[in-house]
Amino acid sequence: MGGICRAWRRPRLRRAWLGQTTLGVGTHLFLPVAKPGGRMWTGDVHALQGDGVVDQTAIETAAEDLHIRYDLHKQVALRGPLGETEEAWIVVAFAASLDDALVACLREVIYWLPAAAGITGPEAYALASMAVSVRVTQYAHQTGSAYISIPPKAVHAVILKTIFPAELGARIAAWLRP
Repeated sequence: MGGICRAWRRPRLRRAWLGQTTLGVGTHLFLPVAKPGGRMWTGDVHALQGDGVVDQTAIETAAEDLHIRYDLHKQVALRGPLGETEEAWIVVAFAASLDDALVACLREVIYWLPAAAGITGPEAYALASMAVSVRVTQYAHQTGSAYISIPPKAVHAVILKTIFPAELGARIAAWLRP
């Protein structure tokens, strides 16, 4: 996928943005489809934006040469967005507070790794402590009004592919693309 910023609206959650510097050109973004006929909305594209989106300020740009391909994988049991780059898998979680977003993100890692890699929950938990980098995706501290919603806080976990033996990496790739 080209560009930097991705947008995603999660059912039962206020509007959420996937504005991360880790999701750039060549990224594969896997999103759960909550119901038949689910739709994708791609918002503004940012030429420059730091992780954290502290006050929602970024340098926006045109998306004249944005190429997106949609593939539906019906047997992938995702509960939230998952990015894949050449170097890493990126698990994302949202919540009303940064603390809750961190806990939700770690829970998603501990849920996703056993399903995708075939390791146990305790192994995933230990791996999260030893080798997963957790970063703030979105902090944007705002007050709500009748015209805007307060964006949720977001945290993402970066799981480097190099920490896995080749066979586990292949197992995860096969799980994402059945």
